[in-house]
Amino acid sequence: MAALRPADGTLKHQPELVLVYEEPADAWTAVPLPVPSVNVVLSPEDLETKLAALALYRSQTRPHPSSRSETTLRALAQLRGGQCGLPLAEAFRCLRWRI
Repeated sequence: MAALRPADGTLKHQPELVLVYEEPADAWTAVPLPVPSVNVVLSPEDLETKLAALALYRSQTRPHPSSRSETTLRALAQLRGGQCGLPLAEAFRCLRWRI
């Protein structure tokens, strides 16, 4: 991933924070998935905006039951929220966080 390559910060932009979004469609593989390490609160409006944006990419959405269905993505937002004490959340893996 180019954003993580070591480089002189004066010659190349080095992002302080690099997060990778959770992809529920990856769960079919036998390879263990990395555990998400960052939860971001989602408002109901955020979730609706996300689902509307995803719906624009017809090749990326499927009817339920599918890991990319609206039903599944809503359930995932509720699950991740419940895991961190919020109504809704989205999970990410942190690849870099410079503090």
